[in-house]
Amino acid sequence: MTPTAPAEHKVLLIAPASAVYTGLVAAFLKEGWKAAVSSWTEPDVLARVRADTPEVLVLPARFSGVSGLTICRAIRAEDRLAPMGLLLLADGNAGEGPAYLLGQGADDCLKAATPPEDVVAKVKALLRRGIGRSGGAVSFGPISLDLGRREALVSGRKAQPLTPKEFDLLKLLLTHPRRVFSHAWIANRVWGDKPSSILSLTLHAHIYKLRRKLGREAGRYLQNRAKAGYVLDKPRRSKKRSFPAVGQN
Repeated sequence: MTPTAPAEHKVLLIAPASAVYTGLVAAFLKEGWKAAVSSWTEPDVLARVRADTPEVLVLPARFSGVSGLTICRAIRAEDRLAPMGLLLLADGNAGEGPAYLLGQGADDCLKAATPPEDVVAKVKALLRRGIGRSGGAVSFGPISLDLGRREALVSGRKAQPLTPKEFDLLKLLLTHPRRVFSHAWIANRVWGDKPSSILSLTLHAHIYKLRRKLGREAGRYLQNRAKAGYVLDKPRRSKKRSFPAVGQN
């Protein structure tokens, strides 16, 4: 089967030759995306990814001796591939829940049995958020990031310059709005494998600096959810208590 229309974005599905993925392959080709189905080794997968450099790569977390998690880590370790969006399809094995898969470098994850139309919709959502593009922009509320120039803008105006880690941290939250991430997960995703106590202090310091650079109103979008983590979301309106006027009962 060949693509029915030219694709606006480069998306690649890599999967084993299995009836489980037949419908998904057809759905990807219908969108004009690429789908590679064969017997793979991890070097084969990485070679294909390096050759195609898709904006979003979709692959099972595990299949035919290939670890999608190993592929994720390899992609994140290469500067040229690191911006790539990664969507993992998990079969529900113990220890491979969303938190674990996201922590290994995936941008999102779905169950392998997810209907093809829902997988396609998820890929399009990732593309709308700017995931996988080394250039372009991502935004939420008044905050925008110019991915090519690595600049932050607030309501269209340039914010104070960001350090590399401040940019990476804001990009992570901005491309996953309304999703709460634990402090430990964010720290490990942005800074890598370092002592958690150091990472926690470093993360809090960077959030503080980001809020100041974004300004009072935009900075309120960076929220700390007690005992949960950080999230980029619209500020919650504080409820003001009303009191009866003097002399009223």
